[in-house]
Amino acid sequence: MSNYQITEADNLGAGGAKTKAKANLAAVRLLHQLEDESRTATPDEQAVLVKFSGWGTVPDIFTAKPDWVDLQSQLREVLTDGEFAAARAATLNAHYTAPGVVSAIYDGLERLGFSGGTVLDPSMGATGMFEGLMPESMRDRSEITGIELDSISGRIAQQLYPDATIHVRGLERTILPNDHFDLAISNVPFSEVKVSDPEYNGQPINTLHDYFFVKSLDKVRPGGLVAFITSTGTMQSGQSEGVREYLSERANLVGAIRLPNDTFRQIAGTDVTTDLILLQKLGDGVEPNGINWTKVVPSSIVGEDGTPLPINEYYQQRPEMLLGTLTDDTLYPGRLALQGDGRDLGKSIQAAFEQMPQGIYRAAPEAVQQLTAILVPPDLQDSVQPGSFVMHDDHLMRRIGNVLKPLDLTGKKLERVQGLIAVREAVQEVLNVQVSNSEDEVLEQAQANLTTIYDQFVEEF
Repeated sequence: MSNYQITEADNLGAGGAKTKAKANLAAVRLLHQLEDESRTATPDEQAVLVKFSGWGTVPDIFTAKPDWVDLQSQLREVLTDGEFAAARAATLNAHYTAPGVVSAIYDGLERLGFSGGTVLDPSMGATGMFEGLMPESMRDRSEITGIELDSISGRIAQQLYPDATIHVRGLERTILPNDHFDLAISNVPFSEVKVSDPEYNGQPINTLHDYFFVKSLDKVRPGGLVAFITSTGTMQSGQSEGVREYLSERANLVGAIRLPNDTFRQIAGTDVTTDLILLQKLGDGVEPNGINWTKVVPSSIVGEDGTPLPINEYYQQRPEMLLGTLTDDTLYPGRLALQGDGRDLGKSIQAAFEQMPQGIYRAAPEAVQQLTAILVPPDLQDSVQPGSFVMHDDHLMRRIGNVLKPLDLTGKKLERVQGLIAVREAVQEVLNVQVSNSEDEVLEQAQANLTTIYDQFVEEF
């Protein structure tokens, strides 16, 4: 099975809230069936899974509204209590990106010079828009790593994109090397919630979306790109000025595009003004470009109290990057919003990219691309401790930091380490059985297996 490719035939975002809810339920039922049968989805089944649009599109399914009682009852039948609680909590952030916007972003990245490489999506969602809509030529030259906190969404993504490395956990709990990826691309979650990540204690991070910028930039190599759709707060909030300064010290702002509030109305069922921000990490021949974007200045729009609403200095100097009409936000008065004015958004994004420098991206040096070390796979991150040996894809490897490095052992030395790994795993299984309070017969079987493996090792070595 290869990664799913989203096409117009998928008709993503079609229908109202109840149509989306029914599609979500069908996807979850199918996911459970696939897991019960321990198999991967067929292409026809992937076409069902890809219609999972997240719970942010159907928040009423978690309410007591009479006309949603039946669908909520069905949802409770297909989700565990924990999954149901997680789904309800995700309604504020679980919004997906319109396909036309994603395609326009990739066109713009190709104009910047990116044609493929190591790609990180730190908030991919179930549908994986940025994975499923990646141009074929780019996809053939890319290795994708995705992260998804929600269990249902992450497991659906694993079925849709089996060739990708997908971590079903939060970004703060995912082990990734610094200075590694060529591109980080995503529609990051918007929230005022702060993330608990000891690695970033003391940094000027006040929101979830700004945390995604700071951590993802660390994971991108010098010369690499970050392309995130984010809350307008990253660009125009006073409390995010520290983050903008932090990022500007480490990366160039290649450009920013403000998307109107109706951009995601059909696909995600929400009206919200957003920014597409593109950064290029300094180093590897990339020098500061002098674009100023850390400060906010008064705009031409006046709030209810007669005070001009703040706008980022970048947009004040480049109004052509605002793809709509500035206005006071009706949902959050006193906050600058951008109202859609009917323009073709795909063509407008393309025109905005034409205001940015062309061909600035440079692929990683060949020597870096040929490194044989790999990221610690998701299923080994908890079980393989730093310094430990492990057999992975029939190769002996050792975990050094956040990567697995192959070891050049052959003959008896290789066989001896393989034998020790088998003993360690048998010991761990006995411990796991004891901790889980399993039946005595299960423990006795695990102990007998350990005895056999240990005796074989002693006899041979």
